This record gives sequence, structure tokens and C-alpha cells, in this order.
Amino acid sequence: MGNTSQNILEIINQLKQYKNSLIFNGFLGNLTKNWRIKNKTKKNVETMIDSILKEKKNYDVKYMKIEPNDSKFTYQIPKEWKWVSLGLLSDSMKNGIYKPKSFYGEKGIACLRMYNIHDGNLVWKNIKRMNLSKNEISEYELIPNDLLINRVNSRELVGKTTVIPENLETCVYESKNIRLRLFGDYIDSKLISYWFFIFHQKYFDKNAQQIVGMASINQEQLSCMPFPFMIREEQSQIVNILDSNISKINHLIEFSESLLNQITSLKNSILKQAFEGKLIPQDPDDESTASLLERIAAKKKK
Repeated sequence: MGNTSQNILEIINQLKQYKNSLIFNGFLGNLTKNWRIKNKTKKNVETMIDSILKEKKNYDVKYMKIEPNDSKFTYQIPKEWKWVSLGLLSDSMKNGIYKPKSFYGEKGIACLRMYNIHDGNLVWKNIKRMNLSKNEISEYELIPNDLLINRVNSRELVGKTTVIPENLETCVYESKNIRLRLFGDYIDSKLISYWFFIFHQKYFDKNAQQIVGMASINQEQLSCMPFPFMIREEQSQIVNILDSNISKINHLIEFSESLLNQITSLKNSILKQAFEGKLIPQDPDDESTASLLERIAAKKKK
């Protein structure tokens, strides 16, 4: 069983590595290389950026900056793409709500915490509920396609992100998270979520602040994060390819982890039965363990 368990662990690790590699290839342009050749279009990234800037003329300056601050986080991308700052693609960023324990209870509005974000997914369990006013709910409500980003956590987990799906009950988010609302029809929130999945640890490892064993990020750091921007049609192509393949990979990972848990449980069960003498039939005439130990101890005294 030892070798089997080790083999399954290796399979799980390989699947996770392949998942990361697949996502990164999407952001290298490799998954849509043929699509770009076949779909020559008058639309281009520069036109999209110009349109964004025109629509955002009254926005805060942090949402108007095109180029990312730090070139060491960029790499060679297709000539049709352009590196931009995440702030350019953002409509707003807002830290979550903080309330004392007295505002929490059995009923009320669901409040998502940092524990509800895992591996790029929203985990709907151990949901806390809060008693809030209509104005507070309106101010901190999460709507479909919002990105929920963990802003305070251990250094390797800070920056983990999920997309708010359709048909989710009304909910808000706590203060250790940031809500990132993207700008109009120019960017696919799922694509940004995939970008965070492979890039957040590298970026925030260099940029996050360290506070008593925890790391934290802020809106300015999010605004400056680089993103390889491409036209909307190609974004959709990348997301469709990733969604289709990663769904299969996640299924294989879940199956492998379930199998590993079953093997571990079986191993523990066999060991327990062995120590209880239940693996083979017992002879009622056999000397009991207690008597055997007493006899051995008596011989040692002689």
C-alpha cells in the first residue's frame, strides 16, 4: 500500500503541475496561436485601451495608468497583446466590511471570508451571517463577475482569488478581502481569476507587507499588477479552452485524492483489526495475551 499511496501522490502532483502549465501557456498565447492566425480583425488592444480611457475620464488616477510599474514581472507576449496595469481594467476596488461579533448570528446576510476562497474556487461552507442595514448591504454586496481577493493571510496564500458566480444568494464580504469590480465589457473576470491563480504568489511575495506573521496587500498594489491584455474575442477563446480542460484535471485530482483517502482508511482499518486479533480466526484454547505477558515477566524474574 505504501508504494501505491506514493504513486497516487505523484500523480496528484503531476496533475497540479500540468494545470499550472496549461494556464501559463494560455497567458503565453500558445493556446490561441492558431486562432490569431485564422481570425485577423480590425479590432486591436490599442483601440480597446483608447475606448477604456475615454469612458474612464472622470475616474481616479490609479484607474487610468496604462503601463504596469515593474517590468521584472513581464515577459514576451504575442505582438497583438499589450502589458497593462490591472487598475486600467478595474471599475472599482473596495475593502470588505468589519463588524464586531455582536453583528453575527444565525440569520442575516451571508458574509464571505478568506476561508471561502480555495484554489481559485468559491467554497460555500461554514458561512457566517451578519445583521446589516440596507445601505451596508448595498455598499458591500457582491454581484456576479466580481472578483473576491484575499488581502490578509499567510504570505503564500495572500492574493488568492475567486469569481462570484451567477445565482448566488445575496452576500457581502469581510474586511480581510477586497472586492475587485472590472470595467464593462473589456475584460473577462474568469481570465483575471486564472491570472491570479498562477501569478499572485510571485507578485505579492515581492510586494506584500509583512505584519506579525501575516502578509497584506492593498488596492494600490492591485492597481499596479501587470496583466497581458488581448482583445475580448481572444479572451473568450482562452477562457473556454481553460475551463474545458481544467474541469477534467480537477475531476482527476478529486478522484485521486478520494482514492488516496480510501487507501489510507483501509490501511488504518487493517492495522486496527490486526492489533485486535481480528484478521485470522482465534483458537479459544490459545493462551491469552495477559497470561502470556505474566508468564514472560515471571521467567525474567527467575
